[in-house]
Amino acid sequence: MPAKRTITLLLLASLAVGQMLWAAEPPADCGERRKELGERLTEARLQGDKVRLSTLEEHLQMLNKDCRGLVPLQSNQADVGRANQLTSEREARLREALGAGDRQDIDLRRKQLDQARRALEAAKH
Repeated sequence: MPAKRTITLLLLASLAVGQMLWAAEPPADCGERRKELGERLTEARLQGDKVRLSTLEEHLQMLNKDCRGLVPLQSNQADVGRANQLTSEREARLREALGAGDRQDIDLRRKQLDQARRALEAAKH
């Protein structure tokens, strides 16, 4: 009887350890999910939807926690940061132009934002 109890306890212990190890691994699609959330965050910023923006930011924080925040470091992190800041500024200017309704200004701001996004993508790669 003690042997059965020992085997049962060992089996349960191995299952519990397996569960903990499985739970410790980050999801495989972290990068893809981050990219999708980033795009949705950009849309929410452009539309000025603060409620949706805060919800998406919370989702991103949870994703980072699930993925343990593992993001490969880039040698040009400063360049990426500057390009990201420029993109954010140009998004804000486009929102202002959309609010004003000036067609020429909107077109100009969209072109500038597209350039900033291309520069950001180039800096990331």
